[in-house]
Amino acid sequence: MRRGRALSTTVRTILTACATFALATACPSPSGPGPSPTSPLPSGSLGVVTPGAAAAAVRGLCRAAEEARAGNVLQARAAFFDQAHDELHVIASALELSDREDAARLLEDIQSVEFRYNRPLAADRTVPRDTEALAERTRASLARLGITVPGCSG
Repeated sequence: MRRGRALSTTVRTILTACATFALATACPSPSGPGPSPTSPLPSGSLGVVTPGAAAAAVRGLCRAAEEARAGNVLQARAAFFDQAHDELHVIASALELSDREDAARLLEDIQSVEFRYNRPLAADRTVPRDTEALAERTRASLARLGITVPGCSG
């Protein structure tokens, strides 16, 4: 008799879970059209693009540009590679799935700025401008992925 009651409780729990899941997935979002809080984040072969990591990457680009403009070569390079570089590649890999052409442009811009940060910056006055341009290209690419982040000016 006990075994039947335990089985009945297990079956009831499973049915309740299934019904809850069915209702949750069948109901429209109360916020209307557009991405819901449960919408999957954009991702590619290098991982998932989260809004927080994307914003941190753009902030890193802005900081790198500021440091380069001030002549702080080592700090500019560190900001680029430590705060932005890896996430930029994650963004490009996610973008590649929906817009290969824009992903290619983003990768070209990353490579150009990366090259400049891998050589002496003291004589290169274009680094701050090119880094800020990369930040704007990144923001535009993120917008295509449905992620909005602030730019260098705030």
